[in-house]
Amino acid sequence: LDEYYETTFQRKFAIDESTGRSPSFDKLLPLLQVFVAVQREFSASELARVIHREDDQVLASLKPLGGLLNLPQAEVNPSTRLRMNHKSVSDWLVSPSRAE
Repeated sequence: LDEYYETTFQRKFAIDESTGRSPSFDKLLPLLQVFVAVQREFSASELARVIHREDDQVLASLKPLGGLLNLPQAEVNPSTRLRMNHKSVSDWLVSPSRAE
C-alpha cells in the first residue's frame, strides 16, 4: 500500500522543484492532520471549525482527497460525515520511514 499512496500523492500534489514542497499539499495539511489525530468520523463543518476555516473552503479542499476519504457519491455539504477510507492511509501519513 505504501507504493500506492506514494504514487497517489505524487500525482495529486505536484512538487515545486525550487522549494521541494507541494503548495497544494501544504494547503491540505491541516485537514490531513485532523484526520490522523482524530481517527473517527466527523462532519465537514466540525472540521472547518477545528482548522479555523469556512465550511465552503473545507468542502472545496476535499476534492483532491476523494480517493483517500470515504466521500459520498452525492454532493458533499457541511453535514457530510467524513473519514479516511482505511486506517492504512493515516498509518502511511505518519510513517517514520516516509519522512526519511
